[in-house]
Amino acid sequence: MKPAPITASELKKEAASLGLKKNKKLTKPREQLITIIESSRQIKRQIGHATILLFGPSGSGKSSTINHVFNQNHNFATTSDEYSATRNITEYNITNDYPIYDVKDVSLGVIDSPGLGDTEGIAQDACNLVAIKNFFHGRKKVFPNLIFVVVNAGDARFDGTNSHLSNSLKCLQKLELVDKKNPNVVGVITHTGGFGQKKERWILKFKEKRERLKELIQEQLKVMAQVVALENKPVNHELEIDGDYSILPDEKTKQPRNLYMACSKLLNENGDKFGLLAINSAYTGSTQTPKIHIVLIPTDANKEKLGREENKFMKFCQQA
Repeated sequence: MKPAPITASELKKEAASLGLKKNKKLTKPREQLITIIESSRQIKRQIGHATILLFGPSGSGKSSTINHVFNQNHNFATTSDEYSATRNITEYNITNDYPIYDVKDVSLGVIDSPGLGDTEGIAQDACNLVAIKNFFHGRKKVFPNLIFVVVNAGDARFDGTNSHLSNSLKCLQKLELVDKKNPNVVGVITHTGGFGQKKERWILKFKEKRERLKELIQEQLKVMAQVVALENKPVNHELEIDGDYSILPDEKTKQPRNLYMACSKLLNENGDKFGLLAINSAYTGSTQTPKIHIVLIPTDANKEKLGREENKFMKFCQQA
């Protein structure tokens, strides 16, 4: 096995060496792999490396969602209930081999970003947004395979046209990372244990929040999105455990399987075959601990002079 190609020239070279042509019957594992990667390249996804961006207001539970998804109960990503714990743009990378396609080190990067409504103020929000933009736009205008819009179920800033969540979504739209042609957004409502343990009440409360988040995503990002529930601290809420999953208070939803299923459905629908392969690898195959792959440090608004781009985003944030 060998790694997947990660540049356009590597992809083209291997396709040529395999003699790939339209309508050719694919019989070899690497032929299938190259076709899978090409399908994702066609919809402007990065070649040979899948990414998930976690985006949302401060305190929404983005970092703890990473820990939950990767089963890192020892706080692999720094979390806090009181302030914006994430200060940098950090990519956690997990790899796994896929013998069926004769490929090793299939790579999925989960990108944790500072929350908007930062405890350091609107100027720092602008710096954080510019850092996110630079992280992706340095990759030749590709979209993340997935964007998780993460919100805390108990966040009082959830509702209203000019709510903090609505303004955060306007900022996400400004970053030009949402693919309207081939949607890449999944809504994630965290800390849903706060809805209570009674089945009927939990179902009602989650439905209300889910429908509101769907509406806001459609209004601000112009895409339809599936929304899933997570409880980031299942032990604290005494959720029933079923193998690798915990069962939410509706007594049927297994997490994080519900998130994996939402991702798989979306990637299937938009034809992102390599994104699907990487998600499958991370959720069902890998036993490795995620590693910090890339860290990008935003400008510190309290210590450094803001550049032209930061000032432009600060003006946008003030008007959002």
